Amino acid sequence: MRKRAHRGAGLLALALLALQAHADQGCPEGLSPIGQAPGPICVPTPGYGHGPVQRSAPQPSAPAAMPAITMMPTPQRLRFFGVHVSDPARSQLYSSNYSLDVAKASSLALDYCRQQTGQECVVLGSFVDQCQSIAIDKARNTYRGLDLIPRVAARAAMAECKRGSRAGECRLWRLPLCSGSDYSGGDFIGEDNGRTPEQIADEIATMTRELSAELAAEGG
Repeated sequence: MRKRAHRGAGLLALALLALQAHADQGCPEGLSPIGQAPGPICVPTPGYGHGPVQRSAPQPSAPAAMPAITMMPTPQRLRFFGVHVSDPARSQLYSSNYSLDVAKASSLALDYCRQQTGQECVVLGSFVDQCQSIAIDKARNTYRGLDLIPRVAARAAMAECKRGSRAGECRLWRLPLCSGSDYSGGDFIGEDNGRTPEQIADEIATMTRELSAELAAEGG
């Protein structure tokens, strides 16, 4: 009887070990059993699944859109008109400059001429963004010259007078007059600039002599 009892106890121990092994193998991958058979609990195995984290390469971002460039319109440059006028007898010369249209320049000069002479005056010539000079001969005929440079305008007027006059004795009637945003004062632009009438008359006479000599030397 005692041998049978020992044999039975041995069989029972083997059965319990088999159950324990079965329990160890009953947890899914990544889990481990804890507790005693026959009711072990499966818990996560420490360190399982904690390998290096695989990160995907960053995707290149789309290039930023260039801001729209708005071109500012070029401001329109103002044009300035001028005009010379005289009475029918060509006894006086009047002018107007820095008007935004030729009609306004003419109206201003003609009105002033009429007020000063009491006669209906006439336009001798208009110009815009440049200089105009008036020459006159012995018979009171007038000739004009135009150029961006005041002295060159005066020279052109004297040359025109010498070519077209039969009476001769050409001279500048006034200093050249300019009108335009590029002219801001100075000699020979029809302004006194603090000079007396006598000084201006001397300048006109000097320029007339110089230009007459230049033209004569060139056979003009």
